[in-house]
Amino acid sequence: KYGAQLNELHLAYCLKYEKFSVFRYFLKKCCPLTPWSHISEFIHHAVKAQTKYKEWLPSLLLAGFDPLNLLCSSWIDSVSDDVLIFTLEFTNWRRLPPAVEKMLSARASNSSWALQQHIESSI
Repeated sequence: KYGAQLNELHLAYCLKYEKFSVFRYFLKKCCPLTPWSHISEFIHHAVKAQTKYKEWLPSLLLAGFDPLNLLCSSWIDSVSDDVLIFTLEFTNWRRLPPAVEKMLSARASNSSWALQQHIESSI
């Protein structure tokens, strides 16, 4: 109404302060999902909010956010197996860069059977 421009920092701060209903509201109000110039700050807060991922990650991915943006070393190495498997459910495996495949394979070798099976069946 007043011309405010939403961006990924607004979403990141919602995660930081656990304001998940506001996070979902911002997504509904068409917060742009690309291009993001503060993706590392967003991922930093997303990793810290991972224990409550069911409150925000489904909304983000269903809004059309490309999960490849999350699949960096800080996300792959830091989130729980459940969070990583959930993220991978939204991933087009044919578009995975070789570096991401390598990180996922390394993570799978040190993870739960479920994550190993998920990655092995997809790559």
